[in-house]
Amino acid sequence: MRQFYLIYPIGAKAAHQLSWSHYVELIKIDNELELSFYERQTIREGKSRIDKSIICKALETTLVRLVNRAMRCLVLLLFCSIVVVCFLPMICRVLGSTAAKASQ
Repeated sequence: MRQFYLIYPIGAKAAHQLSWSHYVELIKIDNELELSFYERQTIREGKSRIDKSIICKALETTLVRLVNRAMRCLVLLLFCSIVVVCFLPMICRVLGSTAAKASQ
């Protein structure tokens, strides 16, 4: 009971969709981010008890999506870098010749 009030102090917004048995499982989790994740996932799934294997699969899927998104960003950044390196000399020549003609 004391652990519950340390995690969910009086006045804190506790989810009304969770039962006492959910909270008994949730107070065992030390990491605040992990605790928040399990709370949301349990509410979303409507589970009568916290099934960490199902939630871990959902977390894994989320992480895979994030990694894929990060990889796409890195590929785009690499492509942009290659374009700049390949075309920068040509752009400088064009701008340089334009600037030289303007100064004459």
